[in-house]
Amino acid sequence: MSYFWSILGLIITIASFIYAIYQGMKSRQLKKLVHSQTWDLHSRANNTTGAIQTAFKLYKEKYKENLNPDVLEVISKSAAFAQDLFLDTIRHIYLSEPFDYNTVQKWVEAGKLTQEHKVHFDLIANMETKPKGIFEKIKHF
Repeated sequence: MSYFWSILGLIITIASFIYAIYQGMKSRQLKKLVHSQTWDLHSRANNTTGAIQTAFKLYKEKYKENLNPDVLEVISKSAAFAQDLFLDTIRHIYLSEPFDYNTVQKWVEAGKLTQEHKVHFDLIANMETKPKGIFEKIKHF
C-alpha cells in the first residue's frame, strides 16, 4: 500500500511540475499581449487627444464671432478626459514595462517617443509606485 502512495505522489508531483511550466508559458504570452496592447492604447489615446485639440482649434477659428459656450464646455471636457486617458496609458505602460529616465531617453533617441511626450513619461518614472519598507530605508541610510 505504501508503494501505491509513493507512485501516486510522484505522478501528482510530475503533473504539477508540467502544469507549472504550462502556466509559466501562458503567463509570458499574456504579459506580451498586455505589453503590446498598452502601447497600442497609448497611441490611440494620443490620436484622440490630438483630434479633440484640432477640433477645438478649428471650432474657435471658424466660429470665432459666435462661439457657443455649451459647445466649448463639451469640447473642453472631452479634451480633459482624453488627456487623462493619455496619462493613464503611460501609467499602464509603466506597470507592464517599468521604466526610468534612462529608458525614456533611449525611447526618445530611438524614435519610440517624441520629446513632447518625454515630459509625461518622466513624471511617471519619478513617481513612487510602492511605499518603501523599513529595510529599503535603512539600506540607503
